[in-house]
Amino acid sequence: VQKNRIVGDEDLFRYQMSGSVTLRELGYRIGGRVGEASPQDQSWAEAIRTRLARGAPFAIALAMLYAVAASRGLWIGGLPTVGFSFPPGDDPAAVLSAYAGGWNDAGLGGATPPHPAAAMASLFHWLLLEWSGSQLLITAVALWAGLVGSSRLFRSTGIGAGPSYLGAVVYLLGSAAVSVVSHGYWPMLIALGALPWPVVAAVRPWPQTRRHRIGDLAMASLSAAVLAAAAPVAAAVPVVVVLMGWLAGVGWTSGSVVRVVAATVMGLSAASAYLWSVPDFWSHGPSWSVPVEWMFWGVVVAAGILTLVFGREQLRAAAGVALGLSGVGLWAGQTDSWEVIVGGAALGAVGSGMAASVAVSVVGHRSQGLMRLGGMAALLCGVAVLGWGISVMEGGRAGLPEDQWGGRLDFASSLSNPGEESRVLLIGAEDALPGMEREGPGYSYRLLAAGPPTLEQAWLASPEAGDLALSEVLSRLDVSQILRPGELLAPFGVRWLMVDRETGFSDNLTAQFDLRILAATEDTVVYENLESLPRSDGPYVGAWESVAPGRVEGLPFGGRIRIGDNAHPRWGPDWSQYSWWNTISGADGVGEFTPDSTGRALGWWGAILLIALVGLVWWGRGAFR
Repeated sequence: VQKNRIVGDEDLFRYQMSGSVTLRELGYRIGGRVGEASPQDQSWAEAIRTRLARGAPFAIALAMLYAVAASRGLWIGGLPTVGFSFPPGDDPAAVLSAYAGGWNDAGLGGATPPHPAAAMASLFHWLLLEWSGSQLLITAVALWAGLVGSSRLFRSTGIGAGPSYLGAVVYLLGSAAVSVVSHGYWPMLIALGALPWPVVAAVRPWPQTRRHRIGDLAMASLSAAVLAAAAPVAAAVPVVVVLMGWLAGVGWTSGSVVRVVAATVMGLSAASAYLWSVPDFWSHGPSWSVPVEWMFWGVVVAAGILTLVFGREQLRAAAGVALGLSGVGLWAGQTDSWEVIVGGAALGAVGSGMAASVAVSVVGHRSQGLMRLGGMAALLCGVAVLGWGISVMEGGRAGLPEDQWGGRLDFASSLSNPGEESRVLLIGAEDALPGMEREGPGYSYRLLAAGPPTLEQAWLASPEAGDLALSEVLSRLDVSQILRPGELLAPFGVRWLMVDRETGFSDNLTAQFDLRILAATEDTVVYENLESLPRSDGPYVGAWESVAPGRVEGLPFGGRIRIGDNAHPRWGPDWSQYSWWNTISGADGVGEFTPDSTGRALGWWGAILLIALVGLVWWGRGAFR
């Protein structure tokens, strides 16, 4: 015991006293800071305004904690498998090839490229060596970029740092953004992360050196390219924001408009492989309708109007921009074109976030009578808009719905044979299936590759010959009891059939011979098709197999090989169409789909442009310090 007495008791008392003094000094500082907000020598409104003006670090910390708390479930359990929130496929090279003019095997296949959001996710998945957490990392970066970028956008209009970060929370988690994200549309989160940065890069003072000017334009173009990949129509939102801000007089110049237009054109060109191949890209997506929370938008409008009446001149201009963006966003959100709906939600997110920021900033500017009451009313509206995001806290998924399909289709991948490329047919209620759906009489259906759904399969092309044939078969099965439904479904490669009991479709499958019930619950029945055919059908089962979406290989022989995808003349060698599917010569032992040369060139252009923009941003990074 004596050996462990290093110091005497008087030293211990001295150490304790030193700690107590430190704590007392810290308490005095905190008390002094709180005392500064007391209304002893100023009005309550002025005190609140002073606290908001000086409380930027607190507002930043609050916004960060708000965003982390609202997305906490993602970091614990990962992204939910629902809607359009799926992981990238196991073969990112095949997805990128399909995007650049190759064969897309979603549904019954086709030459329409995957959505650029799926291509972008696959690109990062490949760059990160197919790490399982790549998509979650993209989501985290997007949330951080959206929070920081939108706060910088709001500050560029003259709003203080504290209110700007509070408005950034509304931008990310308000009703405008959540109205789309709540459907499980994961690309909306990426769009929200990229959207502010073309505006921020375009409206800041034009650098003096050529190097920094090039870096500015590269930064705006790179973020515009990410935005165009996530939501092609939303790529025009930065142009609308800057143009409206310039006309309203928030301090932006006509040069900012020119710069953001140039960046948007450059960003859209990075997604030109998709835009060229899908002429109706503005409507390519699900047929969902986005509900409008009129109470939320009523509070947003009230906040903007109160700021117009009681705010200083620069805040009035920002309030006008907020009201204009909100109005245009609401109008676009009620159209029938999905990508336009996403763009409208993005506009509404910027407008509602800016309205919340200016409403919080206006308090205390007038400190007498009616003016003071008006400022406090604006503050209350801003706080109410901010509080709307509390509902997102419940699930902790940043607005995404609960997982619905995680693990439910694992049996298909575990039971399928390599190279067979079997498919699973899902039949359920409307808006209940993963990704885009085909509509039947009283139900929806979806054809997926065997196994868990992946992001590139979420989007479907316009119906082609095979899709129409499958629709006819399902119509026959729905209206009458057929003894051999598996035989009818076999050419489509359907090995498993998962049916929701609520649709009543399973009632017509009770008297049949070639579908075996694999599993049954109160809600769902899973059948195995005993007559299923592989995707590539050679001289005997297993002689040919699919090695990639656009390539099949097998035993050379003088007959014809059947490929159970939608017919397309770029399959070869010696392509011909039989019924709705492809047939090719089996003499070479290989069949391939020839990529479209224009699509391939545009795909390479997009990849080279992105690499060049990243290099230019790094080279001119001094402009962003």
